[in-house]
Amino acid sequence: VPKALGGTLAAAVAICVAAQLALASMQSSEQEAMGFSFGQVLELRGAAWARRTVAAAELVLEPLLVVLALLPQPELMAAMAEDGLLPAAFCRRSCDGSFRYGTFLVGGLTASIALAIPYDLLWDVIAVGVLLSLSLSNASLVNIRYGNGGRVRDPWAEGLVWVLLFSALGAGGCLQRGAVAPLIAGGSIHGPLTAVGAMLSAVLAC
Repeated sequence: VPKALGGTLAAAVAICVAAQLALASMQSSEQEAMGFSFGQVLELRGAAWARRTVAAAELVLEPLLVVLALLPQPELMAAMAEDGLLPAAFCRRSCDGSFRYGTFLVGGLTASIALAIPYDLLWDVIAVGVLLSLSLSNASLVNIRYGNGGRVRDPWAEGLVWVLLFSALGAGGCLQRGAVAPLIAGGSIHGPLTAVGAMLSAVLAC
């Protein structure tokens, strides 16, 4: 199972990197700063048929991805509710023993978020959500290894985990605003923000 999981993750990373490189190579720095999608870039390159193909593929594949993402959510939310991290409604079982109420709650909340967020921004929101979930998972793993599973037994470890999380958040934001975004837009690096990001990165390295 670990080898299969590692292979799946490696393949997913390789495909994502190749797709992003292809997207970056097809557009100028000004277009990249404006956040053009695959379809928009393909149309600008004179391949309107490719944009329609991409749009059709998104309509077909994204519902499948949503279903796959929602399948484990009721059990996950139920486990968190049993631990007291979520309201008890998430761990209520229906007559057939399934977490039907949790499914409706998660599905309704997800649908509401999808309706409220413009489609062009949805990819960025998904990326932020994945990054946040991975960060919280790693923080939870560190806490569990130091005996903080269920309740806090080592306050120092708990505090250091929060310091790491906020340092990573600050470093990423400062470096993005101070260095990455200006360079992509063809401007100059913002010194103070970049310095703060570098210092927070040093804290993470320590």
